[in-house]
Amino acid sequence: MADMWEAARGLGNIPLIPVLVLIPLVMAVVLNLLYKRDKASRISAIVAATAILFLIPMIGYGYHWFAGQPILGYPASPLQYSLSLEYVFLAPQQIMVLTLALMFFVTVLSATGEVERRPGPYLGILMLNFMATAIVLLVNDMYHLWIAVEIASLAAVGLAAATGEPVAHNTGLKYLFIGGFCVALLATIVSLLVGYTGVSNLTDMGMVLSKKLVDPTSPVMYVAFGLSVLVWAYAGGLIPVHPIKSELYRVSMPHAAGFLQTQSKFMIVGIGVIMLRLFGPTGVNLPYSRAIMLAIGVGTMIFGVTMAIVQDDYRRLLAYHAISQGGYVATGIALGTELGIMGGAFHAINHVVYKTALFLGCGAVLYRTKTASLKEMGGLLREMPIEAFLLLCAKFAISGIPPLNGFQSKVRLMEAAMEAGMPEVTIIMLLVSVTTFVSMFKAFYLIFLQPKPKSLVGKELPKVPMGTRVGMIILVFLCFLLGFFPELATDYLAPLTKELGRPWV
Repeated sequence: MADMWEAARGLGNIPLIPVLVLIPLVMAVVLNLLYKRDKASRISAIVAATAILFLIPMIGYGYHWFAGQPILGYPASPLQYSLSLEYVFLAPQQIMVLTLALMFFVTVLSATGEVERRPGPYLGILMLNFMATAIVLLVNDMYHLWIAVEIASLAAVGLAAATGEPVAHNTGLKYLFIGGFCVALLATIVSLLVGYTGVSNLTDMGMVLSKKLVDPTSPVMYVAFGLSVLVWAYAGGLIPVHPIKSELYRVSMPHAAGFLQTQSKFMIVGIGVIMLRLFGPTGVNLPYSRAIMLAIGVGTMIFGVTMAIVQDDYRRLLAYHAISQGGYVATGIALGTELGIMGGAFHAINHVVYKTALFLGCGAVLYRTKTASLKEMGGLLREMPIEAFLLLCAKFAISGIPPLNGFQSKVRLMEAAMEAGMPEVTIIMLLVSVTTFVSMFKAFYLIFLQPKPKSLVGKELPKVPMGTRVGMIILVFLCFLLGFFPELATDYLAPLTKELGRPWV
């Protein structure tokens, strides 16, 4: 079977693919120029987010190369070297970028209602976050990957710092320091792999490694894999980087936290797939690499949910659950089988949908009560019945309750672990889901059902912005839609799982 990325070259050079990156890049500049014109900034951001959303289904499958260098073949070589930077857009990329664009759209809707003064620069930073994540999902060369992770790191700090709180600035500086270190590690990985294989294009690099044109047991490959694991953990919020990532979610505005955790989940998938292509069975099949990736995924599940259940700050509780669910995604990718990769990628799509709904709901609660402390909330069911129902559905989804979408991807992950001969991983997934259910519904009771505290009695609460409510309705509808019809996503992911999914040895 032809390599999926190699086959994309036969579909043609598609000029619309880089538009997914160019639109948010140009809009980031425009929105900064409009920083004194609030209404124009809001309208421009919504129009741009809508245009991206509707453009994605119109783009044809294929690849796009940059730098004016076509693919060159040599009679004495079994390879076709691509000397250019390259994006690939096939069915798996389409469904993931479409999901990313939808989360971006609802985030922009919420942000335009909740950011009251000078929203232009803030919306511009959101544009850069979307751009960087889209690049990671589309990229087929090491240089673009390096650039995208660096942009994502800087833009994430910008979203956190936008709150203006000292704790946000402190957290942003810590995250920026770690990000600078990890981006430097990624630059080292690029140098090692490009120098060792002689190519920068990931398709060509995979061929060099799988055909053993270089020594697969070289120390260079072990060092590159070890550094890749650190970058994967940083970009995806996995252990041991999870404390600073969860704190970044907590200090950001809730809608921004929802988009940042969306970025993290797709980083886990995008970078994890690249690691499978280079170091997994389709690459050099590096010994112990699966065990290391699997340990990080399972450990993240456990640590995240353990920290979440003891929190009394609603934002921190959601932040640690975002970390825990990232462990599910990483575990599926690490299993490396067809069902495991399918479960991991599908869970990333499902998770960003219901988790963004949960963060938007958190924003609605904070907007009305002006506090994140669960001890200072209560009795909001009468004031917020619509938001309460939507949050209840999202909490069922994250707990893996049928017929919602979280159930569909978690079942696939548990089946994949059993299929791979790891029933203990399935048991851990079940326990994490039960603990998630307990902590989520404890929070629901404290917010909506316990008696209203004195601080809220007789207090007139502001209305939730319409953009936030509309975003939550869209996302909860998708939770049910993907729960009843999972093939709407899994059929698009099938080419990726069939190409990479195979047992490790």
